[in-house]
Amino acid sequence: MGKPRKFNDPAALVMPAVLLLALVFVGPLIWFFIQALASIGTPAEIVAHAWAIITSKAVVTALSTTNWISLMVTLLVL
Repeated sequence: MGKPRKFNDPAALVMPAVLLLALVFVGPLIWFFIQALASIGTPAEIVAHAWAIITSKAVVTALSTTNWISLMVTLLVL
């Protein structure tokens, strides 16, 4: 009989864990987001809804305040 083969490739040991993670975690997550976005409507409606949220006063104020604070903190610690 021949010699037993050795697994010298680390990818062979990592692949089962990566496949399980994709199957059990990433797959259902993608399915959930597809179902959630499909319930909103067509892609054009989804983009219009997202644009309305992004450009709302609350989001713009939160983003500008966050960036202003991060700029001040960065300048303070330099």
